Amino acid sequence: MKVIHSAATGRTVEVWS
Repeated sequence: MKVIHSAATGRTVEVWS
């Protein structure tokens, strides 16, 4: 899992890969 910052939403997003 990674936690990235989404510029599109202006918040952090958890990405399960």
